[in-house]
Amino acid sequence: NRFMFTSLENFKLRLELREQGRLIESAELDLPDKGYLEKAYVDIPFDIRTENERTLDCELILRRDMMHLEAGHTMAREQFVLGKYNYSSSAPKADGKKVEIKYSKNDKCYVVSGNGFEVKLSKKTGELCSYKKDGVERLERGIRPQFSRANIDNERMGLMEDYDRLVLKCFYPECAEHFGSCVKLSVKWRTKYLSGIVTEYLVFPDGTLSASLTCKNITPVNLPRYGLTFELTDGVDGIEYYGKGPHENYCDRKTGARLGVYRFQSAESFIHDYLFPQENANRCDVRWLKVSSERGVTVTAAGTPFEMSVHPYTKKMLYDAAHSCELGRTPNLTVNIDGRQQGVGGDVPAIATLKKPYKIPKYKKLEMKVILSF
Repeated sequence: NRFMFTSLENFKLRLELREQGRLIESAELDLPDKGYLEKAYVDIPFDIRTENERTLDCELILRRDMMHLEAGHTMAREQFVLGKYNYSSSAPKADGKKVEIKYSKNDKCYVVSGNGFEVKLSKKTGELCSYKKDGVERLERGIRPQFSRANIDNERMGLMEDYDRLVLKCFYPECAEHFGSCVKLSVKWRTKYLSGIVTEYLVFPDGTLSASLTCKNITPVNLPRYGLTFELTDGVDGIEYYGKGPHENYCDRKTGARLGVYRFQSAESFIHDYLFPQENANRCDVRWLKVSSERGVTVTAAGTPFEMSVHPYTKKMLYDAAHSCELGRTPNLTVNIDGRQQGVGGDVPAIATLKKPYKIPKYKKLEMKVILSF
């Protein structure tokens, strides 16, 4: 107790045990009469042993109206993550059997098709340029690597290297059969500052995609992000995810966010409109994401959590707008899936003075992998 003149008995401890947002058990406990700098121990009234990932949310709330606050007001809170998330449970598995999945190539692209779906990889751009399901196109703009972000206020003064000036060229696309039951599409890329850039897609018989990116930053310049981006062909009727939230958060700004399942009715309620348009709306430690429009996508972590954002505008629109009123909207949604973004800094105002844990490692192999279901 750090209140000098208020006993702990003026508060209650609220406990909630959840699994992927679903409430399993809850309790409110009275606290004993403990004064300044005294400690109290309480027994959790339910079993918290678990193999699956669960969260134990603890809140210290007022028992009655006091301190000009109403009863039930939260004075402090903490979250404990229990168990481990099962990343392999939702991953598609190839059973080694020959199934009806075909691939071919023409002058423009590689084509993989199966029961009710068709995937195309462009030979010219290297993008996974088309995904049709039941004859309906799902991608307005194809899946491609992304290493830049619209500069935040802290980065404008810091002379940050503009990674959007990079010319990212595909120079070695290929298509190859992969252990009989799925097809592998891979692309090697070449650009300044980065080496070993490879995107790889495994197309499974049910149309599910395993998408991965590997790269290495080979200069002393900070890398803002590494990940994949694409644009859907439709708007949104809801965004749902399991990760840190509910507000935007970054690797050095996520202590106040809690792991849980969060739902947003629209992209407008999901983004954060800064007065000066800039990178925004990122969420960390995401296990899965559902962009729930009629022609949406589900993204599932494979091995490690990912970071993500969903914008009703493109990154170029963020770059070009000088004020929020100038930032337009597109009828489609841009989905950004990152292995990681660097932090936002700001220990010294208006300067991105990032500490080492919040920088993306240099001269090391960077990898990310997710499962996409359209």
